[in-house]
Amino acid sequence: MNRGIEREEAASTPAGVTRRGFCAGAALSPLGASRAWAGAAQDAQPLQIPLALSEAVDPQFVTPLLRLIEQPARIRWTLVPVPFSRLLMMVEQGEAMGFGVSPTEARAARWRFSTQVFRGAVWAIGRRGQAVQARRPEDLRGLTVCSSRQASYGADLDDAARRPVETEYVAGDLAQRLRTFQAGRCDVLLVTSRNASAATMRARLRAAGADAQALVIGERPLVEEGVHFAVAKDSRFVDVMPRLDAAIEARRLRIGQMARE
Repeated sequence: MNRGIEREEAASTPAGVTRRGFCAGAALSPLGASRAWAGAAQDAQPLQIPLALSEAVDPQFVTPLLRLIEQPARIRWTLVPVPFSRLLMMVEQGEAMGFGVSPTEARAARWRFSTQVFRGAVWAIGRRGQAVQARRPEDLRGLTVCSSRQASYGADLDDAARRPVETEYVAGDLAQRLRTFQAGRCDVLLVTSRNASAATMRARLRAAGADAQALVIGERPLVEEGVHFAVAKDSRFVDVMPRLDAAIEARRLRIGQMARE
């Protein structure tokens, strides 16, 4: 789930950034690439790794988080912000490592996941005075839901959307999605957060210009899922995962503090 990490401004992907991230190993065969990565692990210089992440992430949280993990992992990320569907494709094709993905049975068969980085949440926001109480994904049945095409809201919510849930996709940042929601185009607005704290969610809405008196936050998140790094099992980046896991554990306390802030 690209969850808990929505950005306030949409990012764009600079042309050619992906190709630049691959130059270190693009000409190698799979066997040669694997040996090259293993040998580079012994070098003092950090490995340059392309990292696909959703355009919907909040850079004020995610960028410091990724930089925190770089040093102990001896990694230097080349960040490639893309729509979430493109992120999944890049991981599947071995073009990049992915960030903000939650394991599913289908993905686990083909991908290697890092240890959990933090636990994200998805909240249902309603308008005060409306009798809308969404406590679980199934409660969205029959409602019009405002969401972003740039983010994933988790397998449970995707399943709920296939029962009959009408989705109103809204472009732009959270402030723009709030304006669309408050104009009455949908019954519920889905918003992701980096933790399961309602206070954090309220603060995020206020920062986006929401009228706190006009909105109602669910009693608890609709969904909570772990956020991970992911890589295809046949990717040249797979050998980096053990050291990435070790770096996450080494920074576990600070990551937890950042996610709660």
